[in-house]
Amino acid sequence: MSGLLFFIQNILLTPFILIHSYYKTFLLIITLFLFYDTLYAQRLITGSVTSTEDGNPLSGVNIAVSGHSIGTVSDMQGKYKIEIPEGDIILVFSFMGLKPCFL
Repeated sequence: MSGLLFFIQNILLTPFILIHSYYKTFLLIITLFLFYDTLYAQRLITGSVTSTEDGNPLSGVNIAVSGHSIGTVSDMQGKYKIEIPEGDIILVFSFMGLKPCFL
């Protein structure tokens, strides 16, 4: 009788248990991929920073999200891209020698 139990548990049921655990893992991975956008919803903001005096682009301007550790710097043409979280946020523009601007 114990030989029959060994055969049933180890030979017949093992493949089904393994398939079942792989199936659970597969479903978990698929679920994470489907809901990734809603879990980590972000918006891409692009723009350019220019001088109010002469309209020339300003490079090296720090753009940061207030209250978060998210930020970027404008390039040589004054352009920037930043991914921000959903919801109400405040962008802080700062440049050496000038007062910060809050938008």
